[in-house]
Amino acid sequence: NPTTEVTGFARIRISKEKARELELPNNAEVVRLQRVRNADGVRLALLSNLLPVDIAEKISRRGLQGAGLYDLLRNAGIEPATGLQRVGARMATPAEAKRLALESDKTVLTIHRVTRNATGRVIDLGNHVYKAENYVVEMSISNESDGEYL
Repeated sequence: NPTTEVTGFARIRISKEKARELELPNNAEVVRLQRVRNADGVRLALLSNLLPVDIAEKISRRGLQGAGLYDLLRNAGIEPATGLQRVGARMATPAEAKRLALESDKTVLTIHRVTRNATGRVIDLGNHVYKAENYVVEMSISNESDGEYL
């Protein structure tokens, strides 16, 4: 039984680094979404996303409680087309450990994702932290692109 708590939905000014990632002007205003993902009452993930204001205006805080971000974007006519995702692992910060109710193993899986629409515009910058014990990352590897196996 998955549920989502929306813990933040606010306009903020972003740093030069975040503006560069979102391909927006320095000191641009964006909407920061913060959510906690649960399954059967157990906290699994802390999700933080930055969206350009004109895109974020098409979704609501209430909508995020009942549907995924990309489902809401699609329903608003904004189609996520491509993404670049970095997956990592690290020790949780004290605040993350507390919010995820981590006890002995304080390792978290991290995902940093930049999502673009079909025209190449950045529509979402996500930074997510997951309880590592609940996730596995699986990838397929192929030699179809250039004939050489990586």
